[in-house]
Amino acid sequence: MKNLFFTLSLILTTFCCFSAKLNAQINFKINSNNELVWSKVYDSHTDIQSQEINLVNNKKGVAIYLRDIHSADLIVQHRANQTRVLVKNIKSFGAMDNEPSSVNRNIINSKKGEFRKFFLKRDIEILNDIIERSVTSLLEENSW
Repeated sequence: MKNLFFTLSLILTTFCCFSAKLNAQINFKINSNNELVWSKVYDSHTDIQSQEINLVNNKKGVAIYLRDIHSADLIVQHRANQTRVLVKNIKSFGAMDNEPSSVNRNIINSKKGEFRKFFLKRDIEILNDIIERSVTSLLEENSW
């Protein structure tokens, strides 16, 4: 009985982790200019405008580009009762940088035009959570 319970809990945990990564991966795309774009469609009209947003990481033990994440450009598009939010130009302070720079080189293999494997394995959920928190916070501020 204990073995069955352990096996079922292991399968459920694995499925939940896989499902979270899959949802995070769906939000990220590489556009035709080899740039990272995060997008999400909300089924309501919001009053937020396109702007620069601050990104804050509150997790420890992550890659340097995520630990020192700084900002991104938020682009808001409205259609009927939907709002599409795009996050582009994600910037971070590097190990030696005085100015924030794009994280694209850390995430995208520019020769192949695809995500780097380590991003898909360990960083995609973290970056998705950072962006999701920032966008949700902005939506909540404007919904009262």
